[in-house]
Amino acid sequence: MQVFLGLGSNMGDRLASMTSALRAIDTLPSTALSGVSHVYESEAWPLPEDPPYANAVAAIETRLMLPDLLALLKEIEHDLGRDMLASRNAPRPIDIDILLAEDDEWDRPDLVVPHPRMPERDFVITPLLELAPDARYPDLSPVTRDTIRVGRITRVLGPVPGFADRTPSGDIAERPAVPPTPHRVRMPMPGEDWVEVYRESRGAGPVFGAGQYSPQDLSSALDASFMEVLLEQDGVPFAWDPFPPSSSTTGPYHLPRPFRLLVPASMAPQARELLEKAASAPFDWSEAMELADEADKDLAAAGCASDIKDPTADASDSPDDASEPADDTDDPRSFFGR
Repeated sequence: MQVFLGLGSNMGDRLASMTSALRAIDTLPSTALSGVSHVYESEAWPLPEDPPYANAVAAIETRLMLPDLLALLKEIEHDLGRDMLASRNAPRPIDIDILLAEDDEWDRPDLVVPHPRMPERDFVITPLLELAPDARYPDLSPVTRDTIRVGRITRVLGPVPGFADRTPSGDIAERPAVPPTPHRVRMPMPGEDWVEVYRESRGAGPVFGAGQYSPQDLSSALDASFMEVLLEQDGVPFAWDPFPPSSSTTGPYHLPRPFRLLVPASMAPQARELLEKAASAPFDWSEAMELADEADKDLAAAGCASDIKDPTADASDSPDDASEPADDTDDPRSFFGR
């Protein structure tokens, strides 16, 4: 049976730990290591302040039952210095997960296969697809990048030392981290540095990169899609970490989740200037209301009515509405989609 394993390390000599882990795996009974991906560095998740991880995916052929394989993998983790009593997301010298095992499915307290969180993790899906581009889940649906949400890959570290002969050949730098898209959203290429130009946490206002610009009342001045349009029109590639913000996304326990807008370091000054100018520029409401009036006329002709109101209008001009609660459309910021 072919089994895919996910390996990760963010303590000590990460590559040496992965080498030791693979050598131990290759000596397990009734098991042979058939291939291993390149090593990818990724931001720690869910605690980005932790040291970055080195991640890879290995393919093995084994006749072991998965519970027996899991027990042996835990022994390898322990032998390589992992504290088995540490918290689930604590830094560790090695972590080995069973990801996929052909059409085998397990659901028990200590073993769930396919791994339940692998579809959302860039540091799992990217090396897996490098090693097995046609990988499928037990229901025969293909493994794709469409479900990735967390664990952004930042660079490629190269083959695991000692296992280059079992690593896919070819220059990985020639292969983009994500498939080309019609717009400029993409992840960093190997060796390419990307930096943060904007950060937002739901419930808190935005912060523009480097802290050079700190508007007092811009918590909704720039919608994510609006920033994407600005950057795309200016030819700046970008990516959201962990994924594009939306009004419905919160972190664990419904706490605010941070979102970061990243661009290539070489284009960061251009991107910051563009976003800062857009955030501080006055909005021409007269033009917006002219468009709204035209839309009202079209709607009236169709027997409908528009809810769009002039945000600059004096409340005394509409006494009938004075006792009604304020509608979100009265807030000029709502035109940016918040």
